[in-house]
Amino acid sequence: MIRRRNCATRAGLTSGLAVLLAVTAGCGPREGRVTGRVLLDGQPVPGGTLMFMTADLKGQSIATAVDESGNYSVALPAVEVVASFDNRQFAPLPPRGPTPLPKGLSPEIRSKLGRTSAPPPPPPPAETPVGTKSGRYVKIPERYYMIETAEIKFTVKPGEYQHDIELSSKP
Repeated sequence: MIRRRNCATRAGLTSGLAVLLAVTAGCGPREGRVTGRVLLDGQPVPGGTLMFMTADLKGQSIATAVDESGNYSVALPAVEVVASFDNRQFAPLPPRGPTPLPKGLSPEIRSKLGRTSAPPPPPPPAETPVGTKSGRYVKIPERYYMIETAEIKFTVKPGEYQHDIELSSKP
């Protein structure tokens, strides 16, 4: 008597074995949940954006907000990464309005131009517009704005851990 094997059973066993091997081998990218603070000369930077990329500069970048206490939290692939930091979104805007008249103009010329002094700058907004992030501008060296010049590099480990990012105002 000839026994025929059930093809559905064989396919089920084969696919089950493949799934088991993939799980035990750690198939797929591993991640680390990194939390920490951004510090400038040891003091928290009150707001900004961290941008991360793999150290080989290939693939997608990952951005995360830094809160007003300097804290951040982000999920990153468990590889060596490079980062940049930018807080210029909180920098004060230049005053709006007409350019002030040069000093030393005679009153006649000022009256012909229609004004006697520069208009006052507009008052600051009373409230933070909806959808904006909170923070305060602190001047940081421009080298931190770009990944290529920031020199922030570390290896992300699988799991959850703390990593503070230290910036320096010194060259």
